[in-house]
Amino acid sequence: MRVVAFVFALLLFSSQVSAELQLFHVVEIQAGRNATVMASVSSDETGALAVRTALDCCNVEAPTTADVMQGTETMLFVKIHVPLNQTHGYHSLAVSAGNATKTITISVKESDLVARIPGLTRYADSLRATAREKASDGTSVDEVMVMLDAVSDRLAKARMAVDNDDENALYSALLAAERKLYYEAPLALNATSWTASLQGLIWIPALLIAVAAGLILLRIRGI
Repeated sequence: MRVVAFVFALLLFSSQVSAELQLFHVVEIQAGRNATVMASVSSDETGALAVRTALDCCNVEAPTTADVMQGTETMLFVKIHVPLNQTHGYHSLAVSAGNATKTITISVKESDLVARIPGLTRYADSLRATAREKASDGTSVDEVMVMLDAVSDRLAKARMAVDNDDENALYSALLAAERKLYYEAPLALNATSWTASLQGLIWIPALLIAVAAGLILLRIRGI
């Protein structure tokens, strides 16, 4: 699920070095998402201006030339895509048209999906430790371990999706992992606890039967 966020920054260019340039100072983009910076190019002459872009991260798509007419403005669109594995922080985007250049700050934020991976990993490790403790007491936890192995596989696929910059695959892997971690595995773990508790109490019916039999025998003898 790719969400395109349009962030508009105004850049005024001129074919003269003394041209005035205006822009918003910060454009914020979340890793895995896109943004479009819209620029307005003007010149005191009619002709084609060379357009150049430079960004020390991410992927940039922009036209290489801008056809301008004297006294009018030409709109340019600089498209930016931030990969899922891009480290969050601040980066500089430089845009030039003709001999005019302006720099805008790009703030890259961590993906909300990528941010969920460490927490899921810790919770999976916690459930696995709990299951091992129960296994040491003789409780069968095979079903739970199979589920947790499946979770590990989904989390590995989630990390691979981050490296491949595949947001759809990342979302699917996290959804499957969370379903098993937050519902299926705890339910199975609780079921093993109930089973172990019932097995521990199985002697009670036998004792009650023995006591009842003894009372019956005593009563028979007293008759």
